[in-house]
Amino acid sequence: MVGKYLKKNKNHIIISLLLAVFCVMVPYIVTRINMNDSRLKIYNPMKSGKYVIVPEEGKMDIEKFIPLSLYGIIPDGEIESFDDETLKVMIVIIRTYINYKINEMGKNKNFIYADSLMMPYTSYEELEKKWGGNYEMKYNKIIKLINETDMENIYYNNVPIYPYYHEISSGMTNSGEYEYLKSVDSVDDIKADKYLKIMYFTPDNIKEKLNRYNKEINTDDINGKISVNKKENSEYVESVNVGEVKIDVEDWEKIFKIPSEAFDFETFSEGYKVTVKGKGSGIGLSIFGAGNMAKNGKNYKEILMHYYSGVEIKQ
Repeated sequence: MVGKYLKKNKNHIIISLLLAVFCVMVPYIVTRINMNDSRLKIYNPMKSGKYVIVPEEGKMDIEKFIPLSLYGIIPDGEIESFDDETLKVMIVIIRTYINYKINEMGKNKNFIYADSLMMPYTSYEELEKKWGGNYEMKYNKIIKLINETDMENIYYNNVPIYPYYHEISSGMTNSGEYEYLKSVDSVDDIKADKYLKIMYFTPDNIKEKLNRYNKEINTDDINGKISVNKKENSEYVESVNVGEVKIDVEDWEKIFKIPSEAFDFETFSEGYKVTVKGKGSGIGLSIFGAGNMAKNGKNYKEILMHYYSGVEIKQ
């Protein structure tokens, strides 16, 4: 009976199946066309007319280079936690830094070698390997955000700034050498998981590391001879005295692998205790603080103008 029914209604069944396939495929095809249209709109970054010369890849417009730098600076796993406004903050910082370095080379320069930037970067080949089947989606997203920042830079007195940044401040940022690098509030940084670190050193640890740094330092009896010199009204250290020898904070950080310039150095019965706040120099923009400002509704321009005093955000 089933066979007879199928034979009798063969044409009707075929037409019904074709209609069903048509109904399923048309929305899919339309969606794909729209996706391809939207991809074409954001696949190509704007052209700044300034270039980074990348080994094995040649001349690349700054706007095309920005994703390579962004994913070189911020690990792929961490960047996923960044919202769009925080990513835009980092995009403008990278662009401004590249233009700052090009300006350093003199007038009428429109390119710089990638290795001269002294900043980490990856390659599109590496991004394709990392992202696999998600490559187009992730690439589209970052190019869209780059285009939305409209080739803007951070200027002070109409000159691109040196856009210092760090991971986490002490709760206030550190002042720097330029007028736009003033100490500003970044109180949400104290909520960061990596905000506080306690380190301990024995007297022998201290002596060994100091002798490796400078054999002329007298370490026979250092008890009570180590003192920290902080900036005025600040938690950030400028230098450390060991007896009569003054050591710059950057060197002290390297000697003892201290992750921040905001720290206290105390003696206790078994040696020395170092209480560290934040991560990085504390100068300029706090990435963690920027992320919190974005979560609280601030846009990328408001965030940049908070951390860099008296600046303009423009093309």
